[in-house]
Amino acid sequence: MRERSENDKLDLTAYRAALAGFQQIAASNAADALLNTSSDGEHRRVLAFARELEEAGLSIDDRINGHVLYQRDGDPDWARKSPTAREEACPSVSPFGPDPWATPTPKLADVTAVVAGHLAEALLDGKSDELRTFARSLAYELKRIGCDLDDAIEQRVQQLAPGTPPVKASEQPF
Repeated sequence: MRERSENDKLDLTAYRAALAGFQQIAASNAADALLNTSSDGEHRRVLAFARELEEAGLSIDDRINGHVLYQRDGDPDWARKSPTAREEACPSVSPFGPDPWATPTPKLADVTAVVAGHLAEALLDGKSDELRTFARSLAYELKRIGCDLDDAIEQRVQQLAPGTPPVKASEQPF
């Protein structure tokens, strides 16, 4: 058996360094894909890639876990769940927990109720024709773009002033 030369040792060291670099790059990309994919099929392909590397003796599981923990401050077990399983388990929760600085996203029904309430109050205002005209104009423009608030405004008008004749807020104000 021949003795290894200094060049052979350097080549082996270079190959090991290149292999470690490959594993780091693969783990980083796999972790990002596991966290960000919205497709179960794509998610399965990433997991299969990691499994194939492990079978070849090039496990990247610990590096994936490290990337998820360090870069995303997330849970490695959560990242390995399919997007569908994650959504079923926690439909409204991020893997990193709720964002304490996030502004809650209003629901369309909430926005409709607020806008309809203000328009109803403006239409019932007995002092200002200008305000009533503005409210009709806004309701008309909203209806024109597909957001018909007539029923919501009518309900609010009846709550504020029971017995008031029906109001068609979106009638053309001119």
